[in-house]
Amino acid sequence: MATHAYEFASGTYRMTWGGAVLGQTEEGVRFDLVYAGEPVRGDNLAETVQDIIYRGGNVFAEFTLIEYKKAEAAKVFFPWNATFGTVGIIGRMAQLSTLSKALVLTAVSGAPCFYATITADQAILAEGHSIGHLLGPTLHRVPIRLQLLPSGAVDAEKWFTAAAA
Repeated sequence: MATHAYEFASGTYRMTWGGAVLGQTEEGVRFDLVYAGEPVRGDNLAETVQDIIYRGGNVFAEFTLIEYKKAEAAKVFFPWNATFGTVGIIGRMAQLSTLSKALVLTAVSGAPCFYATITADQAILAEGHSIGHLLGPTLHRVPIRLQLLPSGAVDAEKWFTAAAA
């Protein structure tokens, strides 16, 4: 009887954004890859999808910070303005104004992770993401959703790179 060798992956990553250590997360970092496509339908099969045309997509990194340096984390929380509570300069673009930064995850030494490092060259707070700050006598949990913007040479754009462990 043949046996199956499972490959389980777990392990902790250390995370930086723009070179600054972000601190501990509650559970780790979740990467969401959302692909877009245009369904192809024809009158021969009515509403039946016959094929899909790939139309790109978006990638997000989600995590909840539970321990962070206020000065560094504020840059992630409020990338469009320098001061908490201010609106900032309307019309700026994330990459052109250098507001998006590199997000780098590095596996902790000895951890059984699939990847040694994961690097997104351009990451910024996702549009429409609400950062909830509970100000009270409990641990401050700050949910973050970063959008990974494509970068790289024309026809070689990438959301991130991953180096095998």
